[in-house]
Amino acid sequence: MVSRSSSDTFRPDNNVNPLTSKYTYVIMTHDERVRSIAEKIPHFFPCKTMIPLLIRRKWVDGGYKEATIPLMPGYVFLFSNDEMDPTVIHRLSGIQRVLNYGDKAYALTGYDEQVARWLARHDGTIGLSKAIQVNGRIQAVEGPLKDDICKIVKVDKHKRYAQVELQFHGATFNVWLHFDWAEGKKRSL
Repeated sequence: MVSRSSSDTFRPDNNVNPLTSKYTYVIMTHDERVRSIAEKIPHFFPCKTMIPLLIRRKWVDGGYKEATIPLMPGYVFLFSNDEMDPTVIHRLSGIQRVLNYGDKAYALTGYDEQVARWLARHDGTIGLSKAIQVNGRIQAVEGPLKDDICKIVKVDKHKRYAQVELQFHGATFNVWLHFDWAEGKKRSL
């Protein structure tokens, strides 16, 4: 199992709860700058930052090894109770842009905000789900796949991978998520 703490994905608290914050924003930056940007932003703007990660499993030497990789490369989520002035954030070196909706509305809304809260519910790291088989179809009973935020596109039942589409701010992220059979085995209902 990957040992991680919430500090792997979340940066300084500043008394903000990502699940109940008033505003959610997203900064785009170069992949190699994500961590340093996530650490710097709270010094300029009162927020908690999150880097979305994915736990990837590989079969190595007779067992699974897990590692984290970026789920949405270059994205940094900001959760705050204060409205953000994007000019303050743009002063930081390495910021490509603050996502917005074209009308100078920078706070996430609708489905995009639901995705951000989904990520926050899972501490910014999307890991293993548990599933059962119902009438030949995979049904998640626990974990990130259960939340119905992602659309399952393909399933490899043998390797226990589900390819999902995650829609966010007009972009589609296709990722393979891992699952285990609930109660350690495949069940048909």
